[in-house]
Amino acid sequence: MIFTRQFHAENGGGHGFHIVDEKGRYVGVQSISEDRMKMNVKKAGIYRAIVTGDEVAGSFYISWNSENK
Repeated sequence: MIFTRQFHAENGGGHGFHIVDEKGRYVGVQSISEDRMKMNVKKAGIYRAIVTGDEVAGSFYISWNSENK
C-alpha cells in the first residue's frame, strides 16, 4: 500500500508518526519520498495511523491507495 502523509505545523512544536496493526504492533514502512511511504500489508485488517505531538498546533492529512499493482 502506498500512502501520502502531510503535516502542517503552525508553530515550532514537534511531531511523530507511525502505523500499528489491530493488535497494536508497529508496522514497518518504507520512505519513497519526503511525504510518500510504502507499507507491505500481508493480510486484510484494520491499521491505524498514529500522529503524536509535543506542544504543536496544526493539521495533518493522510491519503492511501490500497490497490495491488
